[in-house]
Amino acid sequence: MLRKKFRGIALMLCVSMLLGGCGKGKEEPPSEAVSEQMQEQKTEQKTEQSEEPITEATAGEPDLDLYENLDPKVAEIISSMTLEEKVSQMIIPAVRRWDADNEVNEEDLVDGVLVEEKRGEPITELNDETRSIFTDFSFGGVILFADNFVDTEQTVRLIRDINEANQSGDNKTELFICADEEGGNVARLTSGTAFCGNMALAATMDRTNVEETAQLIGKELSAVGINVNFAPDADVNNNPGNPVIGVRSFSDIPEIVDNYDRGYIIGMHSENIMTAAKHFPGHGNTETDSHTGLPLVNTTEDELAKVELFPFTGCIYEGTDFIMSAHIQYPMIEKETYKSKEDGSEIYLPGTLSKKIITGILRDELGYEGITVTDSMVMDAIYKNFEPMDSAKYAINAGEDMILMPIYLNTPDSIKTMHEYIDGIVRMVEDGEIEESRIDEAVIRILETKLKYGLLDGKIEGGSVDDAVANALEVVGSKENHEREWEITEKAITMVKNDGQLLPLDASKKTLLLCPADNHELSLEYGVQKLKEDGYIPEDSNIDIKCYNELTAEDAKTIASGYENVVAVTQLFNAAGLDPEAEGGEKAAFLDSLIETVHTNGGKFVLISARLPYDVARYQDADAILLAFGDRGMDELPSEEGSISIYGPNIPVAIYTAFGGNTPSGKLPVNIPKINDDYSYSDELLYERGFGLEQ
Repeated sequence: MLRKKFRGIALMLCVSMLLGGCGKGKEEPPSEAVSEQMQEQKTEQKTEQSEEPITEATAGEPDLDLYENLDPKVAEIISSMTLEEKVSQMIIPAVRRWDADNEVNEEDLVDGVLVEEKRGEPITELNDETRSIFTDFSFGGVILFADNFVDTEQTVRLIRDINEANQSGDNKTELFICADEEGGNVARLTSGTAFCGNMALAATMDRTNVEETAQLIGKELSAVGINVNFAPDADVNNNPGNPVIGVRSFSDIPEIVDNYDRGYIIGMHSENIMTAAKHFPGHGNTETDSHTGLPLVNTTEDELAKVELFPFTGCIYEGTDFIMSAHIQYPMIEKETYKSKEDGSEIYLPGTLSKKIITGILRDELGYEGITVTDSMVMDAIYKNFEPMDSAKYAINAGEDMILMPIYLNTPDSIKTMHEYIDGIVRMVEDGEIEESRIDEAVIRILETKLKYGLLDGKIEGGSVDDAVANALEVVGSKENHEREWEITEKAITMVKNDGQLLPLDASKKTLLLCPADNHELSLEYGVQKLKEDGYIPEDSNIDIKCYNELTAEDAKTIASGYENVVAVTQLFNAAGLDPEAEGGEKAAFLDSLIETVHTNGGKFVLISARLPYDVARYQDADAILLAFGDRGMDELPSEEGSISIYGPNIPVAIYTAFGGNTPSGKLPVNIPKINDDYSYSDELLYERGFGLEQ
């Protein structure tokens, strides 16, 4: 039953649907005036709905409706569960790597510091010890990463083995088998189809592309046995300095993000894949990556409501099964502090651990009734600052239903640590630090969701494992999926500059293609190969390919000698990459020197922006500029049979476009600000959202 406050937001979602269409055909982004009008409308609604403010006395109280009219199967299971089993059901571990000897090796160290994430060998099949993780615990799910996947057959067999181990341990439910398969740069299936990523999809200006992409990704996930996708990314990338979201977001305005998030959920649900919108209440306005630090955003709840919360309301409306929280401090909302275990400083409770944010805003104000799940608790934002038992208590009391990766589970000793972690939560319940009704509330949500998706039946679907493998081999990374991947990416390539109609390039001229990383060389080669196969350039075209990863500004003065056209792919990770004097700005210095040298020699320079699109303002001396919105590389070229492992289509399609294989039709899904003299972003815009040249 949706709460009163959510009904008001639903009205605004209807407006958004009308603006964005029903997913058919193309749509232009809402004008700034329309956006402001919608934001004002939301603020007015919020004011009207704030008659009953959330207080410490009422926030987090169990919803009594949750305990009424339980499905008999859910009631039977939860009544038979021990407290330890209930707590275990709230945990989603990773089984990423395994160090059987509990020994720290040289390769586990970076500058003498142990990197737990890289410790041990990848788990691609279960041994007796790793199998015990699933027989001895009653976990609610497991998350798998690229480390776990070698090829399609191995993936199917690993997941089947995990499920069978879980069932042989007499566990009362089947597992959520989870992965981060957003598409683009965040894709885990090593033999799958990555597609072009969210910002690239938004550049096509066609929600049907989002729905189709999500459906095809969902079909591949289902084929190997994954049933939960930690996607879509519902963050609004409204800070160009954001180092972690960027092209994972659809746009820098909430209306576009909302429209395409809903399309993504529809596509996933069409393949019976559960979705997890992330990272609540929004990671798009940070300048710190929560994997490596603890971000802080000075935003009020009203300001969040105008931008960051809007897409999450759409995800709730569309029925997302999970919402994943963000490890971000919001001191204007959550003022409770904690003394960091790393340096003793006072830090604010981040969203993941905040009752005001998880229960107060997400549950009580937005009316969300699905499962809440933390982001990984071994990310530095939490792992370095909070004692594990403290973060567990805060998270559960905040209203989190599931805890993702609470510890590194990668050694025999860590299995003991996991037992201690669960026992510690049980003791906190017995001591009254955590209400048992809060545990029951979480487990009921988990069980009800598993019931909905057939995960309480006690059987593994799909027949024999050999039949499952045969089916997956037909689906995962199929020729048809890769063809659609290429076709959709073609629609995303966006041209913002083309002086003198330089594009498409003349393949009869001596041309140098440059890339920023070794695994991009095959990306460039593949683009050229496709151009030749499709007859756009002759077989004897004079095109060379080189990587500039280790080259200096001095090298740039000679590398382009003798070339009439030079095409350089850029890869901007954060704002520091714009400053040639800053650490990480070495490539900017190289590109400055390169552009100057090419022009001095009478040549032409083409820039292909392949990651954060904001660097196009930095290199306005380029003669032509294309945006690809994705920099994932390539490890192999297609075989004679046409098969290919997962790769990023953005760079090869951009090369294909530069030589006339595709006519660029994409439109900017974000504003591109000008760059100040100190290489910071200006308040003045260079290219407005929706801009894009056509040949």
